[in-house]
Amino acid sequence: MLLKTQKIWIFFSCGLILLFLSSEGFRGYWSKRRYYKKLVQNLEEVRKRNKELEIEMDRIKKDTTLYGDYARRELGLTPPGEIEYRFVEKNSTTQ
Repeated sequence: MLLKTQKIWIFFSCGLILLFLSSEGFRGYWSKRRYYKKLVQNLEEVRKRNKELEIEMDRIKKDTTLYGDYARRELGLTPPGEIEYRFVEKNSTTQ
């Protein structure tokens, strides 16, 4: 008859063998762990960018002259009465 500790060791070793031989066991764990680390890194980058945008929003709210600069730079808008000129260079290879 097997002792209690022998039964525990047999059960534990069978569990380890199944873990290593199963396709979604050990390999699945490591691939999911890598994916999780990548998600955490992306989350940190998004939080950093979000913080930068909050700082820029606060700066724009406090300084009303930045509204025009932001609209011009980001949205391509011009104030009423102002004409925007765009100069396009001809390529030397096309005639």
